[in-house]
Amino acid sequence: MEVRNQDQAIEILKGKLEEIYDPNQIIDFMNEDEKMSEQLDILIQESASEQGYPVDYPASEIEHEVMISRNLLSWSDWAKKSIDYLYGIDDRDIEQFFREKSYLNLFTDNLDQFIFFVDFKESVHEVLQEHPDASYIATLLESSGVFEDEDTLQQIKEERGSDFLDEKVQEQMVDMGFPRDTPVKAIRYDILFRSGIDYVSWAEFILQDDILDQYDSLLEFINRGLQRYVVKNAGIEDIKILIRSEPEDF
Repeated sequence: MEVRNQDQAIEILKGKLEEIYDPNQIIDFMNEDEKMSEQLDILIQESASEQGYPVDYPASEIEHEVMISRNLLSWSDWAKKSIDYLYGIDDRDIEQFFREKSYLNLFTDNLDQFIFFVDFKESVHEVLQEHPDASYIATLLESSGVFEDEDTLQQIKEERGSDFLDEKVQEQMVDMGFPRDTPVKAIRYDILFRSGIDYVSWAEFILQDDILDQYDSLLEFINRGLQRYVVKNAGIEDIKILIRSEPEDF
C-alpha cells in the first residue's frame, strides 16, 4: 500500500524508527567515519577530563566503551525529521530509507539530541599511577612528608657543605644589619628547609626530568627516590634561616 500523505508517512516512520533504534549501531557508524570518529575522540577526552583522568594523557588509550545513555527526542519528532531524508513519501521510499540505513545519517546529523556516556574500564587511580599528571604528583608530594622531614634538611647540609649554608646566613645577616665582618659562627641561628616553589612546580620538574622512568611505579619513586631528588635539586632559595641573635649585640 502506498502512503497517501505526510501524516501517514510520519506514523509509519515513527514505529519503524523505534523498532530499529540501536545505540551501538550509531556508535559503530560514527567510528567508521573519519570526521565523526574525531568527534568521538573529542567526546572521550572531554569525558575523561570530567571524570578526573589525566588531562595530558590521550583518553582514547584508556580501555573504554562509548554509549548513548539517552535519546532526547520523541519518535514522532524523529519521524518528522526523517521526512527530509526521503525521496518521496510512499512505501517504496520508506523501505529504501531503512534498507540503505539512511536513518543513521539522520541520527548522526543530530547528535545533540543524544546524551553520551563513556565508561572507562580502568579507574582514575590506576591510570594516574601509570600516567600521572603534575596535579596528581603534587598531591603525593604534599602528603609524602619529605619536604618537612628533618632528615631531608640534614642530607641537604651534607650534600651542599658548610660554604653553601654560610653564604645563605651571611646574606641574611647583612639584610638584618649585622656588621659585615661578623663571623657566622658568632651568631645563633636555625636552618629550615622550606621549598621556594609549590608542589605543582616540583611535579612539573619531575616530569620534565623523566625521573619516573627509573622506577617501577610512581609510588616507588615517592617512597624510595623523592627525598634524594629533592636533596639533589634543592637550591639556596629553599633554605630558610632564622637568626636568633640581634645586630646590636655586635
